Amino acid sequence: MNSGLLPRILVGAIVAGALLGALLAFDRPESFAATQTTDDAYVQADFTVIAPQVAGVISKVAVEDNQAVAAGAALVSIDDRKLTIAVDTAKATVDALQARLERQRNAIAQARAALATSSARLKFAASNRDRFANLARDGSGTVLARQEALMEWETQRAALERDRAGLNAARQQVTVLRAELDKAEPNVAIATILT
Repeated sequence: MNSGLLPRILVGAIVAGALLGALLAFDRPESFAATQTTDDAYVQADFTVIAPQVAGVISKVAVEDNQAVAAGAALVSIDDRKLTIAVDTAKATVDALQARLERQRNAIAQARAALATSSARLKFAASNRDRFANLARDGSGTVLARQEALMEWETQRAALERDRAGLNAARQQVTVLRAELDKAEPNVAIATILT
């Protein structure tokens, strides 16, 4: 009996060992295998799109591959020479517009003075026109003097209209310059923030 039992136990142990070996070989995770092969594989990865607020040449990368990054942390440094030029240009544009606006305010003051002068000259020309018309009517003055007074009045009236138009144009130019300044000032703020 002993002689028949030993081969059976031995065969049973070999079969159990083979089954256990096959189970371990086929049940292990694929990632532990020395080589990976498949006919229908796909890769899944997490991508994060990163877009700068400004364009430029990256001068330094501040993170490594697969490094955890906190929100708001600097990832790269962008060469700021172009941004500095943009800030300086925006500031120069604002300064130039402010200077033009100040010159325009002075032009308005000059136009007001010219309008006041033209108004005074027109009043004087009107009184001369009326006086010479009365003199010509009663025979004390000449027709030529009356015509000259009338021509002077017409000239001064045209000068007054010209000066009014100049004042209105100067005022409208202030509106245009203010709009340009309102448009340019945020550019300085944006360019300054981005640097």
